[in-house]
Amino acid sequence: MELIEKADLSFANLIRATLDDAHLNEADLEGTNLEKADLRDAHLKGSYLSGANLEGANLEGANLKGANLMVANLEGADLEKARNLKIYHLKVVKTLYNTKLDEDLRKQLEKAFPEKYLELVKKSDSINYY
Repeated sequence: MELIEKADLSFANLIRATLDDAHLNEADLEGTNLEKADLRDAHLKGSYLSGANLEGANLEGANLKGANLMVANLEGADLEKARNLKIYHLKVVKTLYNTKLDEDLRKQLEKAFPEKYLELVKKSDSINYY
């Protein structure tokens, strides 16, 4: 278990990093490349993930309470069983294309923001992070 709370990892390249059960509460992960990272059961409470690339990352069981996911790339990410994940987190991300979500959360997002939902789940050629 890694204890790196409140760390500044902004714009770091953490592709395929193994951070399962890591304590990243209130960490600055702005623009960080976490493509295919293992963040299962990670503690991301209050973390700043704005613009982060989480494509293909495994966030199953991660605690995302108060996390900022503004324009984060969640293409193909696994968010099943993510804790404290709400529709307000998801309506501001860059994409949810091929993202695994709990069915109840997906339905809530689709019902509350139908047009935004359709925009988020479609394939976009304009995603270019690195």
